[in-house]
Amino acid sequence: IDDIKMRYRRLSALCHPDKNLADGNRARCAFEAIKTAYQQLNDPKLRDRTILVIEGARQRALRAYDALKLKNPLVEPPDLDKHIMKTFAENEMRRRDVEEHKRAHAARERAQEEERKKVEQEDKLFEEQWNADQRRNTRMDFWQQFQEDESRAGNQKRIRSAKNFKQQQKVDHKPKYGQVDLQSWRREWK
Repeated sequence: IDDIKMRYRRLSALCHPDKNLADGNRARCAFEAIKTAYQQLNDPKLRDRTILVIEGARQRALRAYDALKLKNPLVEPPDLDKHIMKTFAENEMRRRDVEEHKRAHAARERAQEEERKKVEQEDKLFEEQWNADQRRNTRMDFWQQFQEDESRAGNQKRIRSAKNFKQQQKVDHKPKYGQVDLQSWRREWK
């Protein structure tokens, strides 16, 4: 940890925006990057994760070198720092992709929510217009006139009091060809 603190002080002194007045924006970005890296390395969990990433990158680079060495023994050993930086860059690109996907998903959900609210508002407006008092009274008047129609009411009474109405009785069906009717003796016995 003392080594990390010492390196942070050296790098921050080199990149501090007050010392690099010629290129202030670039110095400010570099200083912020160094500051966030220092804060991450001070956190034990993040430091352990960073160490795992570094060790994984080294192991992958050495395995790739061993595989190439078997094919061509004249291959030079890899630059481990380059592979480690490449791994951190790939991780950062993946993180940014995930953030972009999350932003796009959130925007899509907001658009769907706005569309749903718009449809609900349109439905509510339609219901309010449909249930307006004047229209409701008109519909109710039509229904009341339909119920009070004397000619229709007379027809209904005549239909209900029809004397020639006979209820149909259930007709027993003959069994299909090849089927045996096992219940026929009951009907004949009664």
